[in-house]
Amino acid sequence: MSFRRRLTLSFFILSIVVVTAQFILLYRASYRVVFREIRSRLESIAKSASLMVDYQLHEALTSPEQETGDAYRRAIANLGALLEQLPRIRYIYTIKVIDGRYYFILDPTPPGDHDGDGIDDKSHVMEEYTDIDVETRIIVDAILADGHARTQRNTTTDRWGTFLSSFAPLIAPDGQVYAVVGIDLDIDELEKNLLEFQRPALISLAAGLIAAVLLSAGLASYHRKVLTKFQRAIEGVGTDQVIDLPFKARNDEFGRIARSFDTMKEVISLQKKKLRHQIHELETQRDETYTAHQETLAALSALKETQAALVQSQKLAALGQLGAGLAHELNSPLAATLEMSRQLLDETPKNHPDYELFEQMQHACEHMAKVVKSISMFSRQKPSECLPINVQDAMANSLLLLNHRLRADGITVEKSFLARMPMIWGNLPKLQEVFLNLYVNACDAMEDNPSGVLKILRLNVARVSRGSTPWVRISISDTGSGIPPHIADQIFNPFFTTKALGKGTGLGLSICYGIVKDHNGEIHVETGEKTGTTFTIDLPIYETDGDYPS
Repeated sequence: MSFRRRLTLSFFILSIVVVTAQFILLYRASYRVVFREIRSRLESIAKSASLMVDYQLHEALTSPEQETGDAYRRAIANLGALLEQLPRIRYIYTIKVIDGRYYFILDPTPPGDHDGDGIDDKSHVMEEYTDIDVETRIIVDAILADGHARTQRNTTTDRWGTFLSSFAPLIAPDGQVYAVVGIDLDIDELEKNLLEFQRPALISLAAGLIAAVLLSAGLASYHRKVLTKFQRAIEGVGTDQVIDLPFKARNDEFGRIARSFDTMKEVISLQKKKLRHQIHELETQRDETYTAHQETLAALSALKETQAALVQSQKLAALGQLGAGLAHELNSPLAATLEMSRQLLDETPKNHPDYELFEQMQHACEHMAKVVKSISMFSRQKPSECLPINVQDAMANSLLLLNHRLRADGITVEKSFLARMPMIWGNLPKLQEVFLNLYVNACDAMEDNPSGVLKILRLNVARVSRGSTPWVRISISDTGSGIPPHIADQIFNPFFTTKALGKGTGLGLSICYGIVKDHNGEIHVETGEKTGTTFTIDLPIYETDGDYPS
């Protein structure tokens, strides 16, 4: 709830409380004042009536038969005159207590049914007061004891209406109280007058509430306008707009707040100027630092690239020297082994149980001869014979050598080749060696796949542009165990391997790296532990004629 609404509601509730309390207090105070005055006057009338009763005539009346005699008429004459003068007095009567029982003695009410209930309203001499209520009994006993007049605190309501009773003592010549005179005042009309008083009081209450609402709305509207001006002035501080408050000359709370606000605005303006100056200096320092940092990063990057190239060159040179000696030592025994395997295969019938074994031995020896030859060529660092090559054919031919293992290991091959492949300039056996090496590595990586993880070898060939030169991009991916990131940058180093002892020499990827570089290409790896590995080879396109898909 907004401040304006809370303020309006507060004024409204306060006004309602004040007006309602005023109405209740006024009505109750008026009611008490009226009844206090009525009790006082009724008690005075009772005292006056007690002076009109003749002691001797009253005490001479001892039986109901006497109510028709002259003595009874003389005894009630004064009380009857008083009853006629005061039309609101319903009854005047005297009560005498004999042996703890209450009796009516005098009653100037004329004979007849005055209240329309079919009963003679006149009391009879020595008629027992059988239905006397508790409060009346207490008052009568108290007056007989101390001789002081009393009036009921509360009105009494019966089937004939509502009345208020007052009692005064009847005192004998010797000063003793011998009886009590009672007066019943009919206050039904008075109650009606008081109820009629409520109507203008309620009208006054409604008018007060309406005035309270209007006053609350007016005060809330005034404060809303004042607060709106303060709000605009505060917003102007943020936007550097100068908005003067019209309350500065006043001596009330708004004036003091307006003057304090001006002082605060000056302080904020000064601080903002200082802050802008500091920000400008910090921005200048930041730009200078950033420029120096970028230059340092560029120099470090160039230095790292130069260092990496130098290290790789040194590694390849070491590998070349080692490969030359290794190829020379292995070449002669390997040639003899290959020749003997061929001789065994030629001399063994095809239906012989060992024929397939000799055939596999020959293939293995031929493969070893090719590897030794590749090491020898790599160590010589001389360009091999190059021709236009279809990359997809080279990839497919290399895949044929692994068909047996792919089926045995349950590996699925997914190919995504171009419909028409552009030619590259290169050495077919060397490129096939690269592809075969990467295929074998992929199969080895998927050997220990957990149950439920599919073994998939994905081969993808796409045409890309690097600057103005068209290239072909070859991707070989597996779903194997991957390579930990912290050793990924070491996989092209000679003799570095992640395979178990006896499963790899660490030369395969180094040789691949050298072959790709000989073809003016680039080889990269994307891998993560337990996320598979993707080798990407980019080679420049030799044949650019024709419409090839990109």
